[in-house]
Amino acid sequence: MLPTTKSLTLQQLLEITPLEEDVRKRAIENIPRMNETEKFQLEQICWETLMGIVKIRTQKYFEEAVEKIAKGESTDKIDEKMLEDRALNEVLEKIENVLTETQIAKVKEMLRQNTRLSPAVPPKSQN
Repeated sequence: MLPTTKSLTLQQLLEITPLEEDVRKRAIENIPRMNETEKFQLEQICWETLMGIVKIRTQKYFEEAVEKIAKGESTDKIDEKMLEDRALNEVLEKIENVLTETQIAKVKEMLRQNTRLSPAVPPKSQN
C-alpha cells in the first residue's frame, strides 16, 4: 500500500505533484464532489507519481556514477543515500510555497521510505 498522510490535504498533494496545469485545476475543483474512495484513489495516484519520479531520477544518477567510474573519471564510492537525497530534493524543490517545513519533512520521509533503491540498484559487493 502506498503512503497516506493526514498532515497534507489532497489539494496540497495535488499542488506538489507534477501534473499538467489543467488536470491539476480540474482535480482540485472536483475535490468537493468526490467520495472518499475517489479521494483515496487520487491521493494514491499522486504518491505513485512522486515516488516514480524519485526512483527514475535516482536510477539516472546511479547510472551516471557507474559510467564515470567505468570511464575512469571517478574513483568515488557510490553513495546511494546521496543519490536518493539529490533526487528527492529536486522533486521537492518547488514545494516551499505550498507546504510548511514540517509537512515537507513528512513528505520526504514518506517518499524515502517508499522509494528504496533496492529494486533499481544492485546490492553492495561483499568484497
